[in-house]
Amino acid sequence: MLENNDSKVKWANTGLKISVLLVFTYVLLRSILVGFTHDESLSYTILTGNESQLFTANNHWLNTILMKCCSLIFGYSEWSLRLPNVLAFGLFAYSIIKILHLSKLHYLTIWLAIFVFFLNPFMLDFFALARGYGLGIGFLTFAFYQGFRFFYLNQKTSNLILFLTSSIACIYANYAFFTPILALQLSFFLLFLNLQLSLWKKMTIAYFIEICLLIPAVFNIQYLSKMNELYAGGENNVFQDTLKSIFHFSYETAWFDFTFWGIGIFTAILIFSLFKMKSKYIKLILVWSLVLILIPTVLHFAIQMGFAKDRAAQYWILVGGFMVVFTFNYLIQLNKNQIIKPIFISIFSALVMLNSIVFISHFNLHHSIIWKSDADVKNALQIIENLNIKKGSKTLGISWTLEPSVNYYRETKSLSWLKPVNRDGISGTYDYYLFFDEDSNQLKPQNTVKIKRFTENKLTLRQSK
Repeated sequence: MLENNDSKVKWANTGLKISVLLVFTYVLLRSILVGFTHDESLSYTILTGNESQLFTANNHWLNTILMKCCSLIFGYSEWSLRLPNVLAFGLFAYSIIKILHLSKLHYLTIWLAIFVFFLNPFMLDFFALARGYGLGIGFLTFAFYQGFRFFYLNQKTSNLILFLTSSIACIYANYAFFTPILALQLSFFLLFLNLQLSLWKKMTIAYFIEICLLIPAVFNIQYLSKMNELYAGGENNVFQDTLKSIFHFSYETAWFDFTFWGIGIFTAILIFSLFKMKSKYIKLILVWSLVLILIPTVLHFAIQMGFAKDRAAQYWILVGGFMVVFTFNYLIQLNKNQIIKPIFISIFSALVMLNSIVFISHFNLHHSIIWKSDADVKNALQIIENLNIKKGSKTLGISWTLEPSVNYYRETKSLSWLKPVNRDGISGTYDYYLFFDEDSNQLKPQNTVKIKRFTENKLTLRQSK
């Protein structure tokens, strides 16, 4: 067994806290500097009175309400509207630190947890965007922490209330988190059927209140489904659609895609955990994972609901992280054969290197992974403004997907010289053109001159002659 003295654990916990502060700084900087995206800009229009977006899948209610609160205090700047999700990183980090502390982990496991939980570029993306996914992850992690304390430690009413309150907040932050919250609550229910009668009475009342508070969400989801707003999703299974997309966005780099290896490692850990049910931590995460696989499968065959993909399934990063951390900790604490020690060190080193490489390859203050195409809208508008010192009224033809973000900057940066843009494309006559490569056939290049080519997202800015 590898030595695990108090001094090494203390240093690991110190490293954990320092790492959290550094990553929080990174998330905060991204919320300030990354260009406002298409979907964020649509949510912004709700704040300014666009009722047509109010009952769409783009509106995540708690996220929109908190965006409104921040706008009333700090205005409509990017960082202001993203602030609720930035602060959700604090809730996420606090919950992870508390869970790791309660689990009394080996010092190597604590170091591993830093790389597993805090260096995933795909999940970090959403703590710096006003989309509600960061809020969802934050409240989901806090719900797990409070449920863990209630069921495993003390059965205090306060922990039960916080568990259910954070569960409700998680769902209203983003409906994509309905499935993991339901799966988490079912997992605790299945593992603690033998609770004493007094606790069952307490839980029955609490769950009844929760169900009542979630009725509006259920009706809203039914409406969105009826309006065909919930069209996204895979048609195969959880492994091919959900997990594959999560590993793809989490572990793809410009030079190599680690998706296959990630799925293989996770599947091996999942299978191994089936034979190590003595660990209460592994047992909880295993049951949570299996229920998370079962629910979408049943819904797919019952009502043809698609399997969650990419950002709508990022909660699997959290679940998978716990599975890796608890399983690694179980193995490293269980092993008494010094010959096996190098194997654990190799596994630890490989996971640390993999997550470090992927994080570094995605490190940037310029764009998000999903909405990379909107990254240079602000820069393009600044270039046009610099070219028009007299600020005469100008028109801009754009690729239609850029319309929300261009109009967002036009309104919030007081670009009075620019007329509102529309989704008519670039085939008309405009003073300037901002478009992606796939739309270039709509434009006659001999009538324009190139000003700037943004290579990162294949966006071109041209001016009429």
